[in-house]
Amino acid sequence: MPPASAATSLSASMIPTATTAIRSRTTTSSRDTTSSCRHSNISHALLVLLAVLAVLTTQPALAAAQIPLQEGTAKPIPTSPDDLKTEGSSSTTADLLIFNYSSNYFYAGCYNDTNQLPNSTGAHALSHVLVGEGYLTAAMCLEWCAHNGTASLGRPYKFAGLEYSRECYCGDDLSSLVRKLDDRACNTPCDGDNTTACGGANKLSLYNITASALRGGAGATLNAAQGQNGAVLAVIAGLTVLFGFL
Repeated sequence: MPPASAATSLSASMIPTATTAIRSRTTTSSRDTTSSCRHSNISHALLVLLAVLAVLTTQPALAAAQIPLQEGTAKPIPTSPDDLKTEGSSSTTADLLIFNYSSNYFYAGCYNDTNQLPNSTGAHALSHVLVGEGYLTAAMCLEWCAHNGTASLGRPYKFAGLEYSRECYCGDDLSSLVRKLDDRACNTPCDGDNTTACGGANKLSLYNITASALRGGAGATLNAAQGQNGAVLAVIAGLTVLFGFL
């Protein structure tokens, strides 16, 4: 048996080695944890990017949609409520476009107006109206509803609609008497742009506010090129999230 002093010396000499081994295991464990967190963050970022791309690929293109209309003779624009009672089935001879380039509103469809319906008390589906005879366009109407809504409410009106080629309606409350119609029913061209649909006889080309405009007030109006730039920016944002974790 070695002397007690030798045993004590041997044990003391082993302590640094044991401490070093413990530190090594601790460092390795810390690196493993860091690596695991990094992989988790990268996986999360990839999911974010994939979600952005999925939204972009499933959203309708920012382009005017064609409305195939029946062939026939163009009907004169109604000039009085009585004209609505004898509305026929004639339509324009050319296809019309649906304007859908606004960042404040998206096209919701063609709906009936309500002022000629029983129990409507003569009220229109939307309360605020602008008449732009000879010059109204869909873009102008949406800008007007966004601007006036923001002035009074701090955000655009929730709804905007075009009727009779020259009437622009806005409001936060849409009549419960409206019903969705076929897009072909909104077959009168805008006074200021005869290629684009601006409602019909007692019918509204109706637009609904976008979620971003409802949250943050009026945004800039998009044209087709700006819409594609927005898609590119969304992809870049997703890549930024991804590489921020790398």
